[in-house]
Amino acid sequence: MMNNSDICDRIKKEITEAILSGELAEGTRVPSEIALVKKHGVARNQTRQALRDLQMAGWLVRRRGSGTYVAPGSPVGFVGDVQRNDMVALVFPRMSRYAREVADGFMQNMSESGFHTITYNLCSRPDASSEFAYLKRVQDSGVAGLVAWIENNCSQIRQLLAGLRERRFPVVQVDRYLPEVEADFVVSDNEDLGYRLTKALIDRGHRVIALAGVMRRDVSSVLGRFRGYQQALQEARLPFDEALIADIVSYEGKEPSNVLAHLMARRERPTAIVCLHDKSASVVSRELLALGYSIPEDIELAAVDDEHAGERPEVSVLTISQCGYEVGRQCAEVLLARVREPDHPIERRFVKQCRAPGAMEQGKAARQNSSV
Repeated sequence: MMNNSDICDRIKKEITEAILSGELAEGTRVPSEIALVKKHGVARNQTRQALRDLQMAGWLVRRRGSGTYVAPGSPVGFVGDVQRNDMVALVFPRMSRYAREVADGFMQNMSESGFHTITYNLCSRPDASSEFAYLKRVQDSGVAGLVAWIENNCSQIRQLLAGLRERRFPVVQVDRYLPEVEADFVVSDNEDLGYRLTKALIDRGHRVIALAGVMRRDVSSVLGRFRGYQQALQEARLPFDEALIADIVSYEGKEPSNVLAHLMARRERPTAIVCLHDKSASVVSRELLALGYSIPEDIELAAVDDEHAGERPEVSVLTISQCGYEVGRQCAEVLLARVREPDHPIERRFVKQCRAPGAMEQGKAARQNSSV
């Protein structure tokens, strides 16, 4: 069964593919929220969110009293000529609930400072060459500054960011950063997130705790949560075991179910798993249930909650949330300082979690008394 985020992504993918194929030409009216509800058999809030995301990303334009239409130009293949000193750009590889919170915080602060914001996203995970080309087009469009959520840590994009810094073009990295590049960034304190989740499980009596997720060691957020996990184990004088690190996408070529079956077949199997984020927790919980384990009775899960998955879970998960709005607000602060003073000292900001964390009850948004 697909969750709200998956349904929204499916609708967006269908519309963007129709635009790219020419089935929906520029200026064509797209199906209404109600039409999409009937076609996909989903709730109206899901179709409304999909259309809103595509509008924010520049794929669609809404005309009051008329409907929603395909916008001029494709966000993937076209970035318009801006040439305005009061316009800044925000670029995401894809739009998510957390990304929308970041965008809201950023846009609100920029607006209050007299700046306009244009938001782009690719609605997919771009490869390195397409991400490089797209960022280059945005920078060349004439915007006064750029906030970029970088998906690929590669030499091509590192050189692009370094070149922008050398030319004194204002650019701020968000959500993750490339440690090899001397440039501003605003990210969540991912080490603190990993530490607090692991410590919460230790405080609940667990002594064999695994870490699961897409283990991209070239991504700063993954590395930060990994270091936090290690720090909590070290403080509790618990041994770190590489065999307890489960890559749920590729682990010796095995599928997630085999990875978790291998993990749970250990003589001293884990009694808890820290998941890098809520999507990892969804995969892990699904596969553990298929293997016959009960959650949290047999094994307890904890996760960074980017999409507020606790509003739709099949199981109870201990969660802690990133503060997207605050990340976006501070991105605006850093970018404004860079626009006003190009030689302003480089800023590296780690934003700590600011929501009340805890365990989400099955099928409810209310949190239980236990907290991180």
